[in-house]
Amino acid sequence: MLHIHPSRKSTLAATHLRRLPLAAGIGLVALVGFSLLLGARPRPVLADPVSLFVKPHVTGTCTIADPCSLQTALGTAVDGDVIYMSGGTYTDTAPATSVAYIDQSISLLGGWDGFTSKPPIRNPDANITTLDGENQRIGIYIDGDYSAPITVTLDGLQVTRGWASDRGGGIYARYASVHIEDCHVLSSTAGTAGGGIYLNYAHNSVLTHNQVYSNTSDFDGGGIYVSWSNGVTVAKSTVYENTAANQGGGLFVFYSDQASLVRNTIYSNTANSDCGGIRMITSNGVTIARNTLFGNVAPYGGGIISVNSDDVTLSSNTVRGNRTTSSGVGGIQIHTSDNVLLVNNVVVDNQIHSGEGAGIFIYGSDARLIHTTVARNRGGTGHGIYLQSSGNPVWVWLTNTILVSQTVGIEVAVNSTATLAATLWGTDTWANGTDTLGTNITTSGDLWGDPAFDDPDGGDYGILSTSVAVNAGFPMLAVREDIGGHPRPDCVAWDLGAYEAQDAGCNRIHLPLALRGD
Repeated sequence: MLHIHPSRKSTLAATHLRRLPLAAGIGLVALVGFSLLLGARPRPVLADPVSLFVKPHVTGTCTIADPCSLQTALGTAVDGDVIYMSGGTYTDTAPATSVAYIDQSISLLGGWDGFTSKPPIRNPDANITTLDGENQRIGIYIDGDYSAPITVTLDGLQVTRGWASDRGGGIYARYASVHIEDCHVLSSTAGTAGGGIYLNYAHNSVLTHNQVYSNTSDFDGGGIYVSWSNGVTVAKSTVYENTAANQGGGLFVFYSDQASLVRNTIYSNTANSDCGGIRMITSNGVTIARNTLFGNVAPYGGGIISVNSDDVTLSSNTVRGNRTTSSGVGGIQIHTSDNVLLVNNVVVDNQIHSGEGAGIFIYGSDARLIHTTVARNRGGTGHGIYLQSSGNPVWVWLTNTILVSQTVGIEVAVNSTATLAATLWGTDTWANGTDTLGTNITTSGDLWGDPAFDDPDGGDYGILSTSVAVNAGFPMLAVREDIGGHPRPDCVAWDLGAYEAQDAGCNRIHLPLALRGD
């Protein structure tokens, strides 16, 4: 493995200057000199991007006709270059501490078909590109600088069996702006944080189409760890069977504003302390949308926990069948956060060992919940929703809610206030033991009846046209779609819960319901 010392960057830059025509090189020197005469700080002038081509176990010159090793390409590349990696398995040997060490703004693209006589074609599914740390070293170590972050693109890669004692096992980024696409991070092990993917000061990173599984951290973030990195996107990825010795078995976001976690499946992750699924601390403006979380386990939190994070939006997530082995929250916890919005979320079949947070627990926060489905969360006191003050008042608004089959539907503790509009409480097998507890609760448009879920035992909490929830909601003009992306029709009242009934259309009818006064 070739690690590039900062003193080598000038040498590598000179390599790129040699790629320029002589006249361009003279012009560059003149331009820099003129800037110095004017007293202006010279800006670096980069060469045109160069494409480098690599294959496992070769020693070429990095052209498409004569590919080189990954380490050779990484040692040659400078800002703006693109490295095409053919399918195959890439490793390194001692004393290397990573399979790929990156401290330049480059692109690392997997899935190249390896043909040397035509323009490159990439298909990561057909040409699986694996970086294998062999349980001895980090998979990808991205090392930027605090004052000048780098920008890296990773696309179409599999990263497996990474190991690090104090950095990410799979992908590590420091002071970098990183774009990571179509990567698969497999079976990594980390010593401190981020068993699969570790991003630190990696602004505007994009991780999409990844499979991150069987990774281990002996601290936080078994699958993915995002630290001090603003604008990170994790999308269309599968994160499963990862383990953290402390917090965030699947994914941990730490002091990273404006993150977007979108369309991921996060399941069967484990934390030995806090939150098996997604754990977030002091990260403002985060969007968590269209994710499915199930089967995540920890002593003190199964699905999603957000702490000290303002202006957070949770939209169209399914949080189902997560559990705790001690107290804590099975589904979603919002802790000491302001201006939190939850829209089109399903929180069902979660289970806790003890405590009040079987479904949703809101502590010391203000939140608005719109089109929420909460059902059959079990364990402890069996609350669907529980509000608790941290000393400051808690204010929560719920609109167009299905809240059924709980021991207690919602409880509002001292110094907390809940305002509910259009809530279906359920009857018969879907009845709550108690719908509401506490004094500071205001309700209007309450309904009792059968929610008529499609297939709740199979995990489908969509509703049929026979549901009491059909046509029973208030129009919420900012929520034009349901959790599945289906439009909420303009021709009738909107349905309660996260789903619109799909078999009803505009001339929808439903069974009689019991309607009680406001």
